[in-house]
Amino acid sequence: MRFKSSAKAYPHAQGTLQDEIVHPAKWCHKLPPNVSLELGALVEPLSVALHASERAGLSPGSTVLVFGAGTVGLLCAAITKVLVPSSSVVIADIQEDRVKFAVKNGFADAFVVVPMKRPTTVEDKLAFAKEMAESVKAIILPGEDKPLGEVSATYECTGGEICLQASIYSTAPGGRIMIIGMGTPIQTLPISAAALREVDLIGVFRVKDDQGNLVLKVMVNM
Repeated sequence: MRFKSSAKAYPHAQGTLQDEIVHPAKWCHKLPPNVSLELGALVEPLSVALHASERAGLSPGSTVLVFGAGTVGLLCAAITKVLVPSSSVVIADIQEDRVKFAVKNGFADAFVVVPMKRPTTVEDKLAFAKEMAESVKAIILPGEDKPLGEVSATYECTGGEICLQASIYSTAPGGRIMIIGMGTPIQTLPISAAALREVDLIGVFRVKDDQGNLVLKVMVNM
């Protein structure tokens, strides 16, 4: 599989800023009549969310934290609500309107607005990450009478170092962190906080070969 305008492989696959593109037929998915071009544009990011969900292997009743309320983060939250029965989702982002949108539209049950801080030292970054985790754990979900506590799994969709650190502090022993966001290649992580509690760090890179057609089938039946 190759992605246009991607620098992952060399030689690069150039060219999406043009009217017509020659592309291998096996990687082209024809949109069904009832799937609009606007909805079709979501096939790729929704495939990423589906791939992440499959790798997470969540059980019914799981609690899930999503860092990042962009396209992929929102879709990860939404697909969790659809595919994982009785799941609860908390979404976190620096933009309040995005997380409120997620809750209003049923993608998530609660939200956290992350403060706009820019710590620079390792110590300050870890301290801020712990603050973020405590904000998540203190949330009281609708219909509940006690704080959420640590979550079953976290979808890290920002690529931000501090968000990945906070993911480790927010996830329960035996839980999983899905690393979806593409951040800097070298990051400082509190790895013992993950290892001593058996928190798994699981990479998610794009999609599996067959997920485009699967997502289209889901869209047709929506």
